[in-house]
Amino acid sequence: MRREEIESASGGLIPLQYIESVGTAWINTGFTPNQNTRVVCEFMITVLPPEWAGGTSDATVVSIPFGSRYTWGNKMFLANIPANRSNARILSYGVNYEIYNDSSQVNVLFKLDANKNTWTIYKNNSIVATKYFSSSTFTCAFPLVLFNTFSHDTISGQTTDDILGPSTGQIRMYSCDIYDNGTQVRQYKPYLNAGEAGMLDEINNVWYGNSGTGNFLYEETQQGLIRLNYLESSGASANDYQYINTGVTTSNTEFEIGLKVLDNAGQGHCFFGGRVGATNNDMSLMWTPNDNINPLRFIYYSTVYYLPFQKNIFKTIKFKDGKLYIDDQLINNISRRSFGNPRNIYLFAMNSNGSAAWSPCAISYCKLWQNGTLVRDYLPYLNNGVPCMYDIVNNTFYYNQGNGQFLYN
Repeated sequence: MRREEIESASGGLIPLQYIESVGTAWINTGFTPNQNTRVVCEFMITVLPPEWAGGTSDATVVSIPFGSRYTWGNKMFLANIPANRSNARILSYGVNYEIYNDSSQVNVLFKLDANKNTWTIYKNNSIVATKYFSSSTFTCAFPLVLFNTFSHDTISGQTTDDILGPSTGQIRMYSCDIYDNGTQVRQYKPYLNAGEAGMLDEINNVWYGNSGTGNFLYEETQQGLIRLNYLESSGASANDYQYINTGVTTSNTEFEIGLKVLDNAGQGHCFFGGRVGATNNDMSLMWTPNDNINPLRFIYYSTVYYLPFQKNIFKTIKFKDGKLYIDDQLINNISRRSFGNPRNIYLFAMNSNGSAAWSPCAISYCKLWQNGTLVRDYLPYLNNGVPCMYDIVNNTFYYNQGNGQFLYN
């Protein structure tokens, strides 16, 4: 295990946005999981391994954010994404496993909160699934590894207690926290240490370098730029509301958004979209609990759809390829169409023929496609102390066009 004490958390260390393994680099945490372990890991799969071929060991066809196992089905605390199971993530705890299916495999931000026998999956900061395992008592045979797993396996007739093997998938990791029966024992953040990319355990001030071969890829954090979980519009009054003008019109546009409706949202508050008038060239999300048992109203062109939704919890709404989803559950089939008199789409408000119809809400991310092409990919950031949305597609910051200032977390 490559680790070393760091005299000063700032001396010689450069914070990174992430480190990325291309399949041969991994980190040994030195911590052996058991039934009371909790791991919270934020990661992104950037390259899926190729499809499984007969005779190929599973070492080459999985992407693993973290893991420890003795053998398959024995003393496991493991998350892996196998290429031979389409759109699946296999979550393993003790002797049991659960499968979570998701069509968004690559270049999507995931967080897995593996809290003892309850594992919660977030996609772009919105909960998309929770898996429950039967209670059991176990201690893994090997320490937890990031980007891979130790395993007792027989490959090519030889049994070894070693790292599973190089993966042809690539994973980008932003953070990883480990808890032992409720007490945090590791807090990993990516850093550059004397030119080498790895993880700094900020709790114990210990550096963990690559225990495998090759090097981690990485991206430095831009000075003055801090990634946030979400922005929040107060929507308190006509003199205190915030919104963003995306510059993208409603015509032939599809979207995906991580949205939380705040407790003080009321009838008629608008969170997203643009229109000429009510149900006239209209694409918007509006809170209308007085109108229907399903309180979130989605208007598309001139048709109204009422969607199931709750306050104070992030959910993902996706309108893409003629289908409308909430948290990957299909709600309606809706064909994309052109608008004769389109308006620019606003976030945190609706563009009502040039006026911002504002609301109290929080947004964790938003993607916009026009004619099938991704034209905006917004993530929340603090840029030199100012909360804003950063568009990855065009490398552009979008700031508040209303009053006051966004709240954030």
